[in-house]
Amino acid sequence: MTLIRPFTCLSLAIAAISCALGAGKDEAGGTFGLYLENDLFAGTDQHYTSGLKMSWSSRDLEQYSDSSYASPFLPIFNLLPYINETNYQKNLVLALGQNIYTPVNTDTRALIPDDRPYAGWLYLGIGVVRKNDDVRNSLVLDVGVVGPWSYGEEAYRTKEFKGQEEGQTFGTVSLNWTF
Repeated sequence: MTLIRPFTCLSLAIAAISCALGAGKDEAGGTFGLYLENDLFAGTDQHYTSGLKMSWSSRDLEQYSDSSYASPFLPIFNLLPYINETNYQKNLVLALGQNIYTPVNTDTRALIPDDRPYAGWLYLGIGVVRKNDDVRNSLVLDVGVVGPWSYGEEAYRTKEFKGQEEGQTFGTVSLNWTF
């Protein structure tokens, strides 16, 4: 349940902000995506253990200013080279994701030299896409936290519900970093 709470809160916050920014405007269209990776599918539990990302891509735009969701970022977008060329369709991309990493040996809490430590990364992403019939280029900035604020341990423990054996979990991670 503890993993569901942060994702639910963040999802509701993003939805509320999106509704407030787009109130009274025609922002129809776009694409929502759900991206799930998990070593459960391969029957392993090592290194990159799990990834979950929810994303939204705007409808095709002629200019980024055609989307009210882009307005806070237009001063930055206008500084970036190439993305405002007129011969391309454009999209705005927003994402919320979490990645979880574990060592090969999940039976010990000790930090194992030359092995990946337990880690989690919770992040938000904003990006731009430019495309035509021949090319699709994207630039995305992901900003997030690691350590307890990433809820990696809670997400890793959900494997108990799936019948997987649980390792020692995240005993060596104790930092929170913001970028």
